[in-house]
Amino acid sequence: MIKSQWIHRQGEKKKKGILILTLIILIASATVALSNALSEMTVYVNTDGSGDFNCDGTDDQVEINKALEYVAEHPEYTTVYLKGPNAYVISGSIFIGSNTILEGDHTAVIKLEDKAGWPEEKPLITQIDSSGNQNITVRGFEIDGNHDGNKEKGRGKGYYNLIHFLNCKNISVYDMYMHDSHGDGLKVVKGSNIQFYNNTIYKLGHDALYIIYSSNVEAWNNKITCRTNSGLRIYNGNHVKFYNNIINSEGEGGAGIEIQKAGSSTVMDDIEIFNNLLYETNAAGVWITGYGSAYSKDSAKKMCASTIISFTKPALIPVLTGPGV
Repeated sequence: MIKSQWIHRQGEKKKKGILILTLIILIASATVALSNALSEMTVYVNTDGSGDFNCDGTDDQVEINKALEYVAEHPEYTTVYLKGPNAYVISGSIFIGSNTILEGDHTAVIKLEDKAGWPEEKPLITQIDSSGNQNITVRGFEIDGNHDGNKEKGRGKGYYNLIHFLNCKNISVYDMYMHDSHGDGLKVVKGSNIQFYNNTIYKLGHDALYIIYSSNVEAWNNKITCRTNSGLRIYNGNHVKFYNNIINSEGEGGAGIEIQKAGSSTVMDDIEIFNNLLYETNAAGVWITGYGSAYSKDSAKKMCASTIISFTKPALIPVLTGPGV
């Protein structure tokens, strides 16, 4: 009797062992299959011939745009990935479609060519449809605005904005290094659901983030060194949160954070700025302005509620009263 019980127990242990081994094999197979599926959803851009599209360091936007067009035309694909360490030198804009991720290694650099000669408001990266796109992500790589290679243009005049979207929604820009430009880092006009986080921004030619007539905006965990204008800026927008950012300057630039309400066309009653470290800004730490045609106090009464700001030296936080403030 005892022997038969022992044999039964050993048999049960063996069955359990086989079951566990089978589960491990199934999980491993599923992981490999998922990894392969995710890889198949990505189009790679490189310079060594190993990419799905390959650049040669001249007019590299051509191949990058072909990759983005491919993703736009094939819904099963989601991502264009820029391999590093490479500098992708562009002589024209890069165009992103809906439901698309543009990402890359941190050693992958999109760089504006020398003496580009572009007109105002032509950005390095923008949407593929002029009427607007949605569900766009830009992440992981570097954008070099090549300011010193294009000194014939003035800063802050609309030249060479790094990323610019119009009438777009569900935009995420994060884990980026953007530097040395003539214009804005990310500029969004008439957009919604915008996230800007974990970016390092150094000496741009205008604002690091410039939001115009847009709503539902969050910017957090960014390290910004200003040169020409502000770090974070909202113009006639609402439902905005700026928090956990570090903003400074090196003797140049304007305000750390800039909030503007012009006229009565837009309500700005839900703006939160909290837990930011602002230091050595060249002008105000936070600059709030209201101007233009008269508007009610209720349309701007909650601006900058719950503000917590730290400075390493004295800085001004002026509020300029306008017709309706």
